[in-house]
Amino acid sequence: EFIAFLLQLADRAVYGRLAEEQRAALIGAVVRHLAATMENNQQDLFGPGEYRKPFIDLLNARFGEYAGFAYRDGEPGYPCLRFFAGKVADAMASGDNKWVVEQMMDIEAPEMVRLVGKLIEQTVEAGPASRPPAQPG
Repeated sequence: EFIAFLLQLADRAVYGRLAEEQRAALIGAVVRHLAATMENNQQDLFGPGEYRKPFIDLLNARFGEYAGFAYRDGEPGYPCLRFFAGKVADAMASGDNKWVVEQMMDIEAPEMVRLVGKLIEQTVEAGPASRPPAQPG
């Protein structure tokens, strides 16, 4: 759930800063790298098996779900944060997980938003999607 949330944050942060082809290439490369890493880790822990497809299927499902949430000034609103927090709570062991939702919404998610924004700001130069064409001269 953390990976899906972070990935969609990064995708939204580069939207408009990169040309659509660059954005798709960047997010695709990150997904492929994460899927390979996750698959290697799962194989080390649990032995051979199909781990990549379920991971990518989950990311695709979450991207579809996160697409329905509005952002204001580059930050996810309450419904998006609540959705993320609920998914994390659901993934944790059963019991009283109210503290998980509060922790995700009040501490973890805002810090993740801040760090992804900072990372994108420092590493992604605005591309043709947001820059006027250079003047000949």
